[in-house]
Amino acid sequence: MAPSSGRVPMLDTNGRFPDRFAPPSVAADAAAAATARTGSETAKTGAETARTGAETARAGAETARTGAEAALAGVPAAVQTEVTTPGTPTRTALNATYVGIRTVDLESFLLSGETLPDDGTTDSRWLFQRALDQAAALVPTDGPVTIRIPSGQFRIDSSVRWFTGYHVGFVGAGRGNTRILPTGIAVFGLMDPSFDVATFLDDLVFADMTIDCSGQTSTLNQVGAKGISLRYMRNGLFERVRIINSWATSFGCDFLQDTSFIDCTAIGSGRGVVGYDSFGAGFGIGVGNFDRETVSFVNCHAFSSHSAGFFIERLTIITATPSASRGFSMTGCTAAGGYNGLRDAGGDGLLVTGCHFLNNTNAGVHIEGYSAEGRHGGRNGIISQSVIRGNGVGIQIGNAATGAYTFENNEVNENTGAGCASTSAGQLGAGWRWLDNRIERNGAGGIVLGSALVARPEIMRNVIRENGTGDGIRIDGDTFEPRIIDNVIQGHFGAGVSFPDATKFCTDPIIRGNVMTENSKGSVVNLKVTNDSTLITGNRETASFTTVTNLFTTPSYEVDVNLVSALSRFDAPVSVTGDAKYGTKFARLTVNQAGSPSARIGRTTTALSGVYTLSAWVRADKAAIIRPHVVGYWASNASQRTWHKGGIRATGAWQRVSLSVSLPADGSRLDLNIALDSATVGMVLDVDGVMFTKGTTLWPYIDGNQPNCAWTGTVGGSTSVLTIPA
Repeated sequence: MAPSSGRVPMLDTNGRFPDRFAPPSVAADAAAAATARTGSETAKTGAETARTGAETARAGAETARTGAEAALAGVPAAVQTEVTTPGTPTRTALNATYVGIRTVDLESFLLSGETLPDDGTTDSRWLFQRALDQAAALVPTDGPVTIRIPSGQFRIDSSVRWFTGYHVGFVGAGRGNTRILPTGIAVFGLMDPSFDVATFLDDLVFADMTIDCSGQTSTLNQVGAKGISLRYMRNGLFERVRIINSWATSFGCDFLQDTSFIDCTAIGSGRGVVGYDSFGAGFGIGVGNFDRETVSFVNCHAFSSHSAGFFIERLTIITATPSASRGFSMTGCTAAGGYNGLRDAGGDGLLVTGCHFLNNTNAGVHIEGYSAEGRHGGRNGIISQSVIRGNGVGIQIGNAATGAYTFENNEVNENTGAGCASTSAGQLGAGWRWLDNRIERNGAGGIVLGSALVARPEIMRNVIRENGTGDGIRIDGDTFEPRIIDNVIQGHFGAGVSFPDATKFCTDPIIRGNVMTENSKGSVVNLKVTNDSTLITGNRETASFTTVTNLFTTPSYEVDVNLVSALSRFDAPVSVTGDAKYGTKFARLTVNQAGSPSARIGRTTTALSGVYTLSAWVRADKAAIIRPHVVGYWASNASQRTWHKGGIRATGAWQRVSLSVSLPADGSRLDLNIALDSATVGMVLDVDGVMFTKGTTLWPYIDGNQPNCAWTGTVGGSTSVLTIPA
């Protein structure tokens, strides 16, 4: 079967989406390539001069090294390390001389009469392999080498291979200028099977190029058809490298030490992959061969990856004793529009800071290994100060029984399923922690742990609000020493904290200092066999409830628009039929004078006291700024106060705005108003789905025509009540 066609389309040869940018003219590219060839001849002459200068510099370096050794003569022998032999890859001694890695031009490996194959139509693999082989011969005397690739398009019809001792990298002339074009199953950067796995590839640098794999073709799930596939790299650097449309994984590198990926991008990885288990990641790092496998990702991006944007996998085919493999970090990275944003399937101590995991169909973060094969999921990791939004599930936990994770100070919101969930089949290690996170507006609960045993979980100082049909916090299986402390847990159709199942055990729970209000099923619902409940105490709680009332009497304007009023610079409101957010009609106001027109779009006059949340669905031109504000009255309307919400950029589509306010015990009226900043004559403001509800929760829209709702009086002209399903 062919891979799914519903994914983001392949990019053009410039790494751009074809519906936004046109590919460059082939003729223009050919002319540019000819100019580049003329320049390369001049560069060749300059390279000879540079080599002569390098010899002089090397002689000076020898003199400097002699002086450095003399300067260290008085240092105790215990402190001195062995002098690094000039020309070897490792330079870590106190008295080593640090010089730049030698660079050579790709053109310098052309023989007389040969031309640079940079037009993208002829195979250039022979030149890359020749350059790589000959540069590797320089390593014993000159140390690691970097080959400079000029601007141009370089097609390769078979893989460029690294052998033992090939401490050689490639640097292009920029991602938009240097393009490598693999075809078939060719890979730019493949480790030859003969490589001695007892050694490393040291100090390799890959930078400033695009590897466009749009021409790769193979059988489905051919894991080897990657963008780059190198192992056993030490002190490596990938910087400003972009890989697009790879058949399998884009950056597929295993068993790395002290290697960094900086400002690298993977787009459309895994075109030839069926299934979502592991193949087809943007960045796929195999681990488990060394205790220390230090890999850093800084400002890297993965878009539309078939399996995961970033994937750390504990491998079983390793040459050494299986190790914990510590040392991974991600800073400022983004994974969007794939299956999983990040999947940790075997790392130990992954540190994630300041990252975005957005709009991935399965999960923003997925922590799960392969328990049947004895491979644990990620453990002992920390994810902090990151945004996890718009995914299937925010954080999904599967088989991760050998350790714990900490989630701290993250935004986990607007995911379709739960904010964080573990499955009933998933196994958790002891001591998972959620600290200082904001977990809001997810569809199926806040933190929902379905595992058979949840040991010593710590859920502290989080804001867990408005997470749809589920509970704020739920632990299904047996649990001991759960610590649920100082959280705000509000606005759920379920309970604030739920420990269901009377056949399960709860031992030594501590649930204190939480604000648990406006949860339909109550604050703490504990059905488990519990040995000691004395430390379930000191929480602010409200009783369970079964209904929510919308106090606004014409919420979708199906009957009239009498409660809508133009306050300034709007024509009188009119009722419009068709294209409504709810029902068949909506209210429309048209701007008659430029500036900041305003209108009252809803009012309730009844006895009011405490906190109310007012909301509406509005639609305005994208050039406008929507500014909602509420006017509250008390003391029989003798006193009033206005609360403003900051300006919201209009999207041109229906969008919901809301504001929560508080009135004293003698409150008497609430008006919901909308102003449009930057409005022009003829611009319209459409309004529908207005709602006034008691409390701080922004509930889903309620009117008598919605599921489980009923009008209290006239259809379309009275308050309405939602009855919450049991």
